[in-house]
Amino acid sequence: MHLVLISCGVCAGDEVIVQGFTFCSSSHPITYLGTTPVFSNLEKDTWNMDPDLLEEAIKDGIAKTGKKPKAIIPVAL
Repeated sequence: MHLVLISCGVCAGDEVIVQGFTFCSSSHPITYLGTTPVFSNLEKDTWNMDPDLLEEAIKDGIAKTGKKPKAIIPVAL
């Protein structure tokens, strides 16, 4: 995941969205690069990332920082 983020151009100061209930292997590569993890909530039935809440997190991040997230890491639980 660390190398994938680097190859996508993710670098310090960027934000990366990951779901709130996940393994540390999903969020640690984000912090290794000096980027900020933004946790998005889940669907109650599947425990996977909720598309509506993801959209809300993206819009909220743009409103606060003026920037889109650099990447989104969904995790299939």
